[in-house]
Order: sequence, then structure tokens, then C-alpha cells
Amino acid sequence: MLLCIFLCLCTSCSKKKNTIHPQDHTDLYFGVSIHDPYRFIEDTKNKTVKDWIDKKNNEGVKIFKSIANRDKLLDSINNKKNSSSISKINVMSKGYLFYLKKDSKINNAKLFYKKTTEDEKETLLYNPQDFKKETGKNYLINYIKPSWDGSKVLVSLTESDKEISEMIIIDVSSKKVYPQILDHCWPSALGGVKWLPDNSGFIYVYLPVIDTKSKKYLFNSAAVLHKIEDRENKIKPLFSKANNPDIKIQEVDFCEIEIEDPHSQYIYSHVSGATQFTDCYYSDIKQARMGNIKWKPLFKTEDQITRFVQNNDDMIYMTSKDAPNFKICKISLTSPDVSSPTLLVPQDSNAKITDIAITNKGVFFVKTKNGVDAKLFRLHKNGDVEKINLPKAAGYINVSSIGAKYDDLWIEIKGWTSKKERFKYNFKTNIFEKENLSSVSTTNKNFEDIVIEEIEIPSHDGVMIPLSIIYKKGIQQNGNNRVLMNAYGSYGRSNSPYPYSYLLHWVEKGGIYAVAHVRGGGEKGEKWRKAGYKNTKPNTWKDLISCTEYLINKKYTSSSKIALWGASAGGICIGRAITERPDLYAAAIIKVGSLNTLRAEHGTNGANNIGEFGTVKDSLEFKSLLKMDSYHSIQENTAYPALYLVAGLNDARIPAWHTTKFAAKIENATSSDNPILMFIDPEGGHGFNKTQLKKNEELANIISFALWQTGHTDYQLK
Repeated sequence: MLLCIFLCLCTSCSKKKNTIHPQDHTDLYFGVSIHDPYRFIEDTKNKTVKDWIDKKNNEGVKIFKSIANRDKLLDSINNKKNSSSISKINVMSKGYLFYLKKDSKINNAKLFYKKTTEDEKETLLYNPQDFKKETGKNYLINYIKPSWDGSKVLVSLTESDKEISEMIIIDVSSKKVYPQILDHCWPSALGGVKWLPDNSGFIYVYLPVIDTKSKKYLFNSAAVLHKIEDRENKIKPLFSKANNPDIKIQEVDFCEIEIEDPHSQYIYSHVSGATQFTDCYYSDIKQARMGNIKWKPLFKTEDQITRFVQNNDDMIYMTSKDAPNFKICKISLTSPDVSSPTLLVPQDSNAKITDIAITNKGVFFVKTKNGVDAKLFRLHKNGDVEKINLPKAAGYINVSSIGAKYDDLWIEIKGWTSKKERFKYNFKTNIFEKENLSSVSTTNKNFEDIVIEEIEIPSHDGVMIPLSIIYKKGIQQNGNNRVLMNAYGSYGRSNSPYPYSYLLHWVEKGGIYAVAHVRGGGEKGEKWRKAGYKNTKPNTWKDLISCTEYLINKKYTSSSKIALWGASAGGICIGRAITERPDLYAAAIIKVGSLNTLRAEHGTNGANNIGEFGTVKDSLEFKSLLKMDSYHSIQENTAYPALYLVAGLNDARIPAWHTTKFAAKIENATSSDNPILMFIDPEGGHGFNKTQLKKNEELANIISFALWQTGHTDYQLK
């Protein structure tokens, strides 16, 4: 009987167990015929498709249940007694402190309040379980924004993992919830919420169409004003395509508003998208209060400005224009001209300027080398630059303040084995003092003996690629170590150090965790991003392949011991690495991955990503999209590694059919008996707002799957 069960499980892992049959479909792009045999899978309501997804989901559940010690691992994750987790910290001008807090056993973080950071007493302001109780649905807080005076706080709530949210306003002193519920919002992703300086109202991004199945999904966004006194949810646009016909706003653009601090004389608007640069306009803040603004141009996308702070009439900003690693400049808003600014801090050829904040004591900025080594500096009013001593070494630093009229300055730092810690700067002693708000920094005593190697290795074209290698002391370079390897490489985003759950559990099991800081990311500035962008995108996965070969050649591991993992746009890198070099990997895990780039612009949020990846309407960009398309790179009768693919049907960023089409095609094409497992969460989104229980379940699946496929004897099929 046991033999029979084992044989059934092994059979269920093979490519023959469960297929969905292809159908003829061909598209013609610039004279090139592209066969898309699983196009019909894009319709997730199709009964054949739905039944197949259900079958794959059920198959995966059974197999994970059959992996030895997987349930024990899950119990260990669920029972971890970590200290309370603090997030979304907001400190306002009078010292009022707002934050979300949950412990390891609670799924939904609650909103709390303190009068000062030193105050030991905290007040519960809102429990998301009280929102729309009558519906029986599960809501989570995904964004908060207090008014400048701390008298009110805006709370954004999303159902499960859908991201698109509704917003309520709470009076802090009385804990009263105002009757208005604002809908069609996405403040966690689009511009946030900006309170007016007099706290009489706020501006947020309104989305007319939030149905992910609509072709107009996320189109024609508008920055709108809501006054607290308004009892009706009447939309009052301040910046939009319809409201500002004189400005070239496309229907796919996002219209966002920025107000720097409570004393700001100016209000800014941005025409933004998936890329990090925007067209920006500005006006007198008084016009916003009246609800009628005449916008004046400030800078364009090609000026490559990312962050700026305001000091009276001066705008101090970071730009990569003629400075790939960014420089800091200044212009006057009385007569702004970004073509001839005052240079305050030149670019550093060895490190990228990654953040900036301003206080009445000067401007503070961060430099980060290779995305993993961060330092803090102070620009004095006389122009001198001073390096600030940190409380500990940091792989990542976020610096923040209230504004130019205050002396409050905070940093948040983190590393590969230490969670985010928050410190406030004492200008009298010139020392950072820890604010005991976050969870304990040392994640686990077992990681005090961790070795972290930060090296650079040559890629296919000789360019040096940063590679982080993390493991316990005592690892032997004998080719027998299991490796879990991550890469991203899009949007100019750096893969910054953080004690990811994947990393900690993997290293705890004796494995090596590696991060390839591939081109397309932001580790080495704007030039690095452009070297893995559109027609240069192949560098992204070729860099990952080169890092993999380095680990094998140096006998850290061997191909039968390597599992890749990546998510979202990182799916391009992981998907193309395993389709170009399937022989290098034992397994790959891809979460909510972008795997069918040729069709991406026709899916959820796809049109907005054209600026980052390209469009099939352009002949050259079509060729680039085809090269980066993992689905179309699958070859028949090829031995592909084992796969675990995860997506959500309510994903607001990447539709689940990227995952389902890729799974269907590679399952039918592979010549190996390696399992192709897939889980499509019918209630899930992009993963940001999953409940803790779902996150724990997913983590246990990923770790146990990777251990199984890389040969850990304790994680084989029962």
C-alpha cells in the first residue's frame, strides 16, 4: 500500500500527470508570426481553464503535504515568538506618533497612537476588523496618513490582498470615525495622501475604473481634493487629463500631488508611471485650498529628477542627468531653471546617492555602494560635507525628517541579518539614539555566526556584477552546498539587504543564500538601470547566469543544488535564466512573475509599464519584448528544472495568466520528470497584503520545495 501511494505521488510529479491542451493562435508582428498556443488561458473564467487551475492547485496541496517535515517547518514558522512588529511609522510636527502594530499570531495589524516617541503609553485607534463588519470580509490596513497637527488620521483599508482600497478618516481625540468612506483609491502605490497645510482636507489619487477585467483599468486617474467638512464624496479634481487639457497627460498616466511639509508655500503635481522619473508642475499652495490651480512647469522626465526637498523658495533635488550615480542640485522656485542649477554635491563614481532629507541643521543624504553598503552625510549650510557616524554598519539607510523648519532627523537601517531599526539623531551629542518602536534587530541568535561576502564577478561581457553570498561559518567549498539564489533587475530598484524569511530559514538549514545584483536594477545608478532596459534587457538574466557559473566554478555548489527564486518583474530574470540555461538549475520558484512580456501591455496595469519594458507597437521594442518573454522562450523536448509558480487572481499589477500560460506550456514541453507545481490564489493579489497565515504557508512551501529539489534528505517525499 505504501509503495502504491509513493508511486502515485511520483507519477503526479511527472509532466504526464496533468496537461491542458494547446489551441491554435498566431499573431503577426511586423511580418513575424508568433504562435501563442495558450492564449485561451488568459480567460480565467473559461470552465476548462478554471477546472485546470483547480486541479493544479489541488495537486500542489497534496504534494506539499507529502514532503517530509514540511508541516513541521510550517508549525515552526507559525509558532515563532517574535516581538511585536511595527510598521508605517508616521511622526508629526508636534511629536505625535502613529503606527501599525501586530504580533506574530495576529493577521491584521491595528492602528496605534502615542503622544511622543518616548511615551510608553500607546492608544489603540482602530482595528480593521471593525470595518464593514456586516460583510464578513477580511480587511487590512495598507496605508495611514495623519494630518500635520496629528488631530486626524486617514486610514486606507483593502479587502484581503486586492490593494485597491477604501479610505476612512478618524478623529484622534475622540476616536470617532467620520461617516465618509472614500473608494476607488490606491494610496499605498499611487502618490499617497497629502494633507493641506491647514489640515482642512487632503488630496489623493482617484481611479475611475478599478475593475481589473476592464480595458480601462487604472486609466484616467485624477488627483482630487477632499475637505473634511464635505459630507458627500464629490470628486473635486485638481490635476487630471480632463481637468488640465493644456498639459499632455495620457490616459495611462498617473496624476499625483506632493506637498513637502506643513509650512510649504508650494504644491507639486506629477505625471508619473512605472518609470522613476516624472514630468512635474508646481503652484502656490493657496490655490489648492480654493480648489482651482494654475499649474506651471517645473521639470520634465528627461531632467531625471527623483527626490527633492524644499527650503523656503529653494528646491534641493537629486538628479542623474549627466551624473549616473546622482548629484544634488538647487534651484530657486521664484524663477526655476533646472538647466542651470547650483551644484551642491557632485556625483561619486563609486557610490550612488540614494536618499535625501532636510532639517534646520542642513541637508542629509545617503550614499550606497553596489546597493549593499550605505553611508550617511550632512551638507552644512556653508557647503561643507560631513560624514555622520552611524550606530552600526548598514546595508540600507532611509533618512527622514519633518521639514526644513525642524531639527528632527531619523534613519532606518537594515542588513542581511538585522531587521529594520529606527534611530533619532541628537544634535547636541551628535549621536543616533535608538527608538524602541520596531521589532528586535537581531532576528535569531543562530545568525551571529553568519559570513557575508560582498564581491564582484565578471559577467558575459566583462562587466563586474555585485554578488552577495551569505552562509554560516564552516561551509566547505566542495560543490555540495545547496544554494537559494535571488535576482530582480528592473525599474532601477536595488536589491537591498534585508533578513528575508527565505534567507533566514535557508541558511538555518545549512544552505547558502545568494543575491545577484543584476543590471536593470539600481545598484550602480542610472547607467546600471539602462544597461538592463528594453533592448539591453538580456544583460539582466545573463548576469544571473554568470553569477551562477561563478558559484559552481568556485565550488560553492553544483547545478543539482541550485534553486532560483524571484517575484514580479524579477520573473523576467528568473524565467529567462531557466529557459536559456535550464542545465544550471535544479529548481526555480517564481511569485506573481512577469513571464509573458509580449502580451503584458494587454493585461492588468500593462499599458503603464510600457515606459519600462516597451510596446509591441514599436518594431524594435517588439524584438526586445520577445527576447525577454519567458513563455515564448520555452523549447520543446528540453529538460527544464522543477518549478513552483505562484500568482493571485486579483493581482492589480501582473495578471495571473502570465503564470498559468507559462506553467501550461513548460509542462507540455519539458522532457524531464521534474514537477511543475502551481498555485493560483483565487482571493490573492500581488502579495503585499496577504494575511500572516497565508504568508507563512507560502514560505513553508517555498523552503520545503527548494530543499526537496536540491536534495536535502529530510525534505523528500514521504
